[in-house]
Amino acid sequence: MELKPFQIEDWLNLHEQKIRWHLSESCAHPFTVQQFLDCCHEPADQLLSCHLGYDDIIGSEQLRTEIAGLYEHISKDSIAVAVGISNANVMAMMEFLKPGMKMLTPTPTYDHFTNFAESIGVHVYPFEFDDRKPFDLDSFLDQMKGMDAVGIVNPNNPTGYTFSREEITKIKHQAEQCGCLLIVDEAYRFMTLDEHTSFAEDSDRVIVTGGLSKAIGLPGLRVGWIISSKKNIDLINSRRNYHIIALSPLQDRLACIALSHTDILLKRTEAVIQANTAYLHGWLKDNPMFSISLSHGSLHLLHAPFNSAAFSEYLYQKYQLLLAPGECFNESNCWRLSLSIDPEVLKQGLQIISEESKTWKE
Repeated sequence: MELKPFQIEDWLNLHEQKIRWHLSESCAHPFTVQQFLDCCHEPADQLLSCHLGYDDIIGSEQLRTEIAGLYEHISKDSIAVAVGISNANVMAMMEFLKPGMKMLTPTPTYDHFTNFAESIGVHVYPFEFDDRKPFDLDSFLDQMKGMDAVGIVNPNNPTGYTFSREEITKIKHQAEQCGCLLIVDEAYRFMTLDEHTSFAEDSDRVIVTGGLSKAIGLPGLRVGWIISSKKNIDLINSRRNYHIIALSPLQDRLACIALSHTDILLKRTEAVIQANTAYLHGWLKDNPMFSISLSHGSLHLLHAPFNSAAFSEYLYQKYQLLLAPGECFNESNCWRLSLSIDPEVLKQGLQIISEESKTWKE
């Protein structure tokens, strides 16, 4: 197995330890444990009695039931619990992708799908799309013919593009007609203002991953999951001893608390995205050299006609401002911008970008 460099994560790991403004942070602003419990109106002392041994290896019944409640027509038996969404994706790909398979994936995208799939011998075929134009679904459906698998990040990272319910129905129908597997990373579900439809269904040919890192704002808890048919989930659970064995009971308990208060936690995230979206649109009117993706969610590519990698490094060195360049996604003249961050951080960061862009020389 040979893995290519994980471009976005490598770049973030190099830069994000000493920063003042992080404009590419993709999660809702994370809690402290006390803040999280206060937000959910839960007492902290309940955690003190949590047993730190092995508990339910496949995840507690309550946890799997709470996860299933986020989806239509999904039961707890269609859920496999993982240590974060990245682990869920790896478990799914290692189990269901085989050397020599052909997989189509919309790009730009998160390196996880493309690089890891290639490392196990899958031939990845990118479907390149322009994030500032409508997605060409007809062409995508046509290119699905002859594929063994389709790998999708929905909503897309880094562009924020989100398939509508109608588009999802058409993609699933085409996958069934073509006999290809659908693997869908839904890490950013609930990070959009107008579309939360999931690909998930009880099917051998549909595998969906999700977790608590993004919209819920608990990336450090490391809780994710896989949704598929009971047959597929039983297979994944039979192999989990080679991967993770189990979540800790403390992870399980905190995840149950989060999932039983999603109404509160998601409203918090939605309010931030709405406020930041309004500010960004006003800022763009005052800074016409910049443009953004056709996205109604937390992620955008911010475009401008100059070297994105050089400008990112300049902002980092001068201001400790982190804005991930498009080169991390094999793009250029753009940056990943997040609208789930603290509104004051966004305002101050965009003000710096506005001033520096007026005199920027490469």
